[in-house]
Amino acid sequence: MSGIIRRVRPLRFPALFCLLALCLTCPGLQGTTVKLKDGTYRSGEIVASDADGFTLHEWSTGGNIKIGWDALPPGEAVRLQNLVKPPEEKGEPMLDGLLITMDDGKTYEGPLVEKSPEKYVIQLATSQRHIPRNRVAKTEQVKIRALSIYTAREFYDLRLKALDAMNAQQQYDLAVVCMQIGLYDEAKEHISKAAELDSTFGEAAQKRIPVIEKLAAESKATALYIDAERELTQRKFSAARELIQQLIESYPATDAGRRGPAMLQKIDDDEKSYVADRIKYVDTKVVPAYYTALTASLQKLAGDKKATLAETMTYIESGLHQEVLDSLAGKFLIEAAEVEKIWSARQGTDARTASYGDGSFLVEQLDSQAAANEFRMLPPDKRGKLIAELAQRGSADMTTAGEDWWKKASSQRRVSWLEAYAAEKVVGNATVKYVPCIGCSGKRYTLKTELCKRCMALGKDRVVEYK
Repeated sequence: MSGIIRRVRPLRFPALFCLLALCLTCPGLQGTTVKLKDGTYRSGEIVASDADGFTLHEWSTGGNIKIGWDALPPGEAVRLQNLVKPPEEKGEPMLDGLLITMDDGKTYEGPLVEKSPEKYVIQLATSQRHIPRNRVAKTEQVKIRALSIYTAREFYDLRLKALDAMNAQQQYDLAVVCMQIGLYDEAKEHISKAAELDSTFGEAAQKRIPVIEKLAAESKATALYIDAERELTQRKFSAARELIQQLIESYPATDAGRRGPAMLQKIDDDEKSYVADRIKYVDTKVVPAYYTALTASLQKLAGDKKATLAETMTYIESGLHQEVLDSLAGKFLIEAAEVEKIWSARQGTDARTASYGDGSFLVEQLDSQAAANEFRMLPPDKRGKLIAELAQRGSADMTTAGEDWWKKASSQRRVSWLEAYAAEKVVGNATVKYVPCIGCSGKRYTLKTELCKRCMALGKDRVVEYK
């Protein structure tokens, strides 16, 4: 399959994040960035390889692609072929283990922790397995990759516990193990200690420390590069740019560092392309999703039995918009600031309407003078009572009245009220209109010649049209 790249079915297990390119060894999947002959890069984890090429689980798509060795420049092919060598060829730490075949054909493999007449206990990657001996068909002594059972840090801690700190040979051996599992800082520490304890290790330390430092730099540089690629796939351009700038400043002489300037250009190009295409997100994704997320948040607020109206209003004014932006940033894998730009640039959306309903009195100022003038046009037997009630209405505590209304209001009335309030305070592009109160037909008083308790003498409902 010379020069061929093809997609294969995604694996059914989650990606494992291992050491990156240029580390001496990696357990299982290989995390790396691959350069193709056409100059493009792909990042992910090598999940299989053969004589023709290898399979890469891409982080950007979550799918797998098969890449032929001939699709790579010669130097890149050699690097990756070394990366996927069997552990015994790479010097990866191996453990004595037991391969147990059960009477039903199932197999388990791991270091033997305990053996008794009743059971075997072997160590697996996430737990210990207790296996009844009367279910075992056969056992076989095998070699097991240490890093298929333990993380690099766990394996190091196990070796560290067994270390005689004053034994130079053990210090040196542990340094070699640390190099094999990619713990370069620890490798430098132990090889330096070996030379300190025994001068005969001095020459080896002088030769190895520069190699360790180079490997450490390459590993850290590649990690920065791949982190930047992940940010870029999520359209987090600023974060990706900062990581690459850090890479160029800190590790200019590494392979990843040399690729840094080209990556910066790619980030700039991708950002320009994305900005140019922003209208697509405005029209088809972000704006409709904003309204959906807004409604969901308002419904949640309306259903909170413990929160007061005052607390809910404060949250709408200060926190609701950011909550919606953050939720959309996660949904579309872009930064909240980018969602804000798209939302602010919206245009041509359909108008939406929300009404404060019988809670309009909470946000609408009562014109007591206009109401009194209207009542004075009524017969004396009606106007006197209404004007007196109007005076009481003017002196009433509307804050308390509002909290009472909030406690008694149905969920539907609460949601409509909150939507209207959010439209004015958060969404913007809002126009206020009025419709007559259905309780008094806009007269401010009922047939019993009493102030309308539904609208609190406003005579109207406040309606908000927004988009």
